[in-house]
Amino acid sequence: MACPSFENLLSLQQNELEGDRKLSVMKHLSDGCEVCAENFRWIGEVITLARQDESFTFSEDVIRWSVAQFKVASAEHASLPQFLARLVFDSLGPARFADVRSTLVSSGSSRQMLFRADMYDVDVRIEQAERQPGVYVIGQILCGEKRPGELSGFEVRMARPDDSTGAAAALQTSTDSRGMFRLTTVSAGEYDLHIRVPEGEIHVPAIHV
Repeated sequence: MACPSFENLLSLQQNELEGDRKLSVMKHLSDGCEVCAENFRWIGEVITLARQDESFTFSEDVIRWSVAQFKVASAEHASLPQFLARLVFDSLGPARFADVRSTLVSSGSSRQMLFRADMYDVDVRIEQAERQPGVYVIGQILCGEKRPGELSGFEVRMARPDDSTGAAAALQTSTDSRGMFRLTTVSAGEYDLHIRVPEGEIHVPAIHV
């Protein structure tokens, strides 16, 4: 006879096959069909494994330890190297000689500053906003070791020193393909500027707006 179907072998393993069909499948197996015998054995092992309950629960101590390890790992991952920027040039400060390179044009109604942090230069210009309260903070990230296209997508945020989250949407932006960024309608006050770069985070403290 032809080999029985998989469904018939399964039904035989589960003792659900009856009558002539059961006798026919059992005779086929007893006749020595190796393929069907192997399938029948494999189905039996799968049924046995499925019926076994290997589940278990962790103890409270293990759960607390696992949560603590996760928090430690998360804190270590969140901690980035900090690059403190130093002021190189300020258009409102006393005249000084400096190796200043900037693509931002300064005007009489704006304030131009250049900061340096590790391999990066940060040009910042503050301009009075037109037809609305507040000022614009326009800047550009410069790096002699990177191509202009590699300076895009850097997270930029300005926050008051007592607000490390910089949660206000108006004080968050990112750099474009030239490394430039723009924050609008910034109210008067003192701010810290944070720029996330691949190597860590640039911190420009105490910018007076």
